[in-house]
Amino acid sequence: MNARRALWLAACLAAVLCERARSGSPQDAILGTWRGTSDCVDKVRFPACHDEVVVYDVTPSSIKTGAVTLDADKIVEGRRADMGELELTYDAAAAQWVSEFQNARFHGLWTFKVEGDRLTATLVDLPARRQIRAVTTRKQGTK
Repeated sequence: MNARRALWLAACLAAVLCERARSGSPQDAILGTWRGTSDCVDKVRFPACHDEVVVYDVTPSSIKTGAVTLDADKIVEGRRADMGELELTYDAAAAQWVSEFQNARFHGLWTFKVEGDRLTATLVDLPARRQIRAVTTRKQGTK
């Protein structure tokens, strides 16, 4: 390989590595504290649903490599009230984080999408896929 070609390849590699470092991984983008609103979109079909101010703390999962844990709180009388945790995995094809969950009363799917300092989410029921919630949050500690 001649010196000119080696220099060109080194420059290309440096550019790729710089872009990767600048953009970070999907996991890096979602980590942190997010605050915003979680609004009910169909109160007729889901009358128990209430609009909420939410705070999400997202940390690397201790269970699954590459996944994250979202610890969800809502604000009640000015204080954080625990709503539980979700384990999110990244769907690269859809460029979003997902968590399917089920209990005795409900089966649902959360999807979360990071766009800069904004995290949006939807909750749908399964298998019908009727939207229940729309969430819009901003990352805390950013301008």
